Amino acid sequence: RLFRDEPDKIEQNRAALMQRLAERARPAGKATIGRNELDSAARQAGNMIDGVHGGIRGAPKFPHSTSLEFLLAHGRGADAQGLAIVTHTLDCMAQRGLYDHLAGGFFRYSVDGAWAIPHFEKMLYDNAQLLGLYADAYSATGTPRYASVASATADWIMRDMQAPEGGYYSTLDAGSEHEEGKVFVC
Repeated sequence: RLFRDEPDKIEQNRAALMQRLAERARPAGKATIGRNELDSAARQAGNMIDGVHGGIRGAPKFPHSTSLEFLLAHGRGADAQGLAIVTHTLDCMAQRGLYDHLAGGFFRYSVDGAWAIPHFEKMLYDNAQLLGLYADAYSATGTPRYASVASATADWIMRDMQAPEGGYYSTLDAGSEHEEGKVFVC
């Protein structure tokens, strides 16, 4: 509606956003991210973590793979707390309902804050990110469980998400026979 009825408003918002970005840019338009900025970002990310169940606090609970990848990379340096946050979260996700213990792979998110009750949809991109995250965690820690989860996730992707023509499906829907999760719980 806004695009159709008030296109000038869109242009004003775009111009205002570009101006704010230009004002915030560092000299010569280049942003430099150093150790202080990375440490600050890691602290901020760490402050959002659920200390009991891992992941970001609250429900529904999504994996947030890119935040965990950042904390893992930061944790490989001198941040033992960041590494502990990531490994605790990975352990909780793999041991509870977010992970499909029978077929492999991960469901999209859990509807509760403890990773126990999954929303039964499976997304290719989520699983691709989690496969890489678990493989990187194995590389960083040597924990065999992470290699096992990464391998089972890769097997699931190749078995269930690859189309006969060679491409890949983007998702497995949560619904079957007009009932969410039925194919997974029957």
